[in-house]
Parts: sequence; C-alpha cells; structure tokens
Amino acid sequence: MMDLLKVKTVKQCIDLATVDAYGDDEVATAWETCLDEVFSGVNAKLAGQDVNLEGFDSLSGMVLARCRIGKRKIRVTLDSLDFLDLTAPQRIWLKAFLRWQGQGWGCYA
Repeated sequence: MMDLLKVKTVKQCIDLATVDAYGDDEVATAWETCLDEVFSGVNAKLAGQDVNLEGFDSLSGMVLARCRIGKRKIRVTLDSLDFLDLTAPQRIWLKAFLRWQGQGWGCYA
C-alpha cells in the first residue's frame, strides 16, 4: 500500500481509501482509518475555539471528527473545522474526503 502522506492527487486519496471497501459502512470505515493516520496530531479550531482532534468515527456511513473542547467531547463534520498548519498531503486528503463526502462513494466504485 502506498504511504498515505506521499499522495499527489485527490484521485489517489480516494482510490487508496476506497479500493477494497464495499457499501457505505465499509467505505466510511476505510476513510476513518486513513484520516486517523493522516490527521494525527493536527491542530484545529471550531467556531474560533481551539479543539483537540482526537480521531474520527464512522457512524451509519458517515465520518465525523471526534474532538474535545475542555472536558466536553463532540463529533463534527470535517468541513466544520478550521485546520491549522496542514501539510500539502493533508490538504489533498481533506479535499479528497470532502469531494467524496459531497458526491458519495458510488461515484468512484
């Protein structure tokens, strides 16, 4: 498998995340796994507040960011977060996920 941080295109990300996954739940779980690895340790803000990005959860075919604000745990969509200091591969992965999320996995099967 290709190193997730050596991607050059949105299509590479989508192909890597969905290659062996079938159905909404499997594809969401595959995205969750990739995003967990790619976004480990990334800083983000939600509505101007710093949040600790703890990982990702796939729920009913959706992928949500699992965050903590102080003692409070929340789950939000990735497009709700403002990511700080992303690397070029992380920006590509974010764009790929948001494209997939907007169009559905079936467009790439």
